[in-house]
Amino acid sequence: VIRPGDSELETLAAPPNPRDFDALGYLPRATALARQRMSDAVLVDFDVQPVGPDGRVDLTKPDGEVDYRFRSPGRSATGEKEPRCLVNVEVKATEVEVVSVRSFRGCKEPARPAWRCTLAGAARLAQSQGVPRRPAKVSWLQDGWFFSLDDPDVAETVKDRCR
Repeated sequence: VIRPGDSELETLAAPPNPRDFDALGYLPRATALARQRMSDAVLVDFDVQPVGPDGRVDLTKPDGEVDYRFRSPGRSATGEKEPRCLVNVEVKATEVEVVSVRSFRGCKEPARPAWRCTLAGAARLAQSQGVPRRPAKVSWLQDGWFFSLDDPDVAETVKDRCR
C-alpha cells in the first residue's frame, strides 16, 4: 500500500503472456492496484493498442500498451487547484507502472459507464461500420468505443451495442 508521501511511481512485474494480453480481463487487477492508492478510485479513461481483430493485444509491438486511468471522488473534493486525485496504471510488455498524478481538469473527469462489448465484439462492430480489419488503438469513451488507425482519416466511434 502506498501512503501519502511515499513514492508516487511503483513499477511491478510484467503481465503474463504479453503477446496475447486480455486488456478487459486485466481491469479488475488494474482497479485493485489503483485502489491501493485511492480506495474509492473509479475508471475514467481506458486506451489500448494495438488491438487485433480478436480483441487481444500484443504488448511486445513497438506501440503496445494499455492505459487505465482512475479518479478518486474523495480526493476530488479537496478544493486544491490541481489535486492529486488520479491514478494511472500503464501495462507494457516489460512492466506495469502505477503512478498517482495531479488532475489538470480540476478532478472533473467523469467515470466511464460499464461496457457491454468485449474488445473482439467492439472490433466486429467497427468492421461492420467500415473500419479496416487490422490492429487499432481503441479508447473507451462516454458514448462508445473509439477506433483509430495510423491513417488519420480512419477513425470511428462504435456504439456499445453488444448484449
